[in-house]
Amino acid sequence: MRTVIVLAGISDIGIGELAAAPPSPIFAPYPDVSAGQVIAGLRELIRTAHAEGVRVIGATLMPVERSASYTARSEAKREAINAWIRASAAPYDAVVDLDRLTASPTDADRLNPAYDSGDHLHLNDAGYRAVAGAIDPADLG
Repeated sequence: MRTVIVLAGISDIGIGELAAAPPSPIFAPYPDVSAGQVIAGLRELIRTAHAEGVRVIGATLMPVERSASYTARSEAKREAINAWIRASAAPYDAVVDLDRLTASPTDADRLNPAYDSGDHLHLNDAGYRAVAGAIDPADLG
């Protein structure tokens, strides 16, 4: 059995928040992506993987407060997506809660400083080691 871990959506919801930042032709036109659109995309990834006999482990979106793409609006979307991922109705074969794993012990909306690469969005080596250790080998099929 093959297994894939899906951690997707944070850039989709964050990119629309960069409109106030200096323009970048890479990201223009800064699309506003809803939590529902991200969830629809995740459902499609899961459906396609399952159709090919691939197990899917869903990963919650990690905290991003203080990053360039963080706003109250992007945070609300992240929380809605994470609630869907954690819900028993989500069609994953298993879930790893990277949100809770990587959150700061003093502020759940921020990355744990021990895992923060410095941009408040991406993990450092210690963060990636923590993520690897959180994956249950039994879930890999």
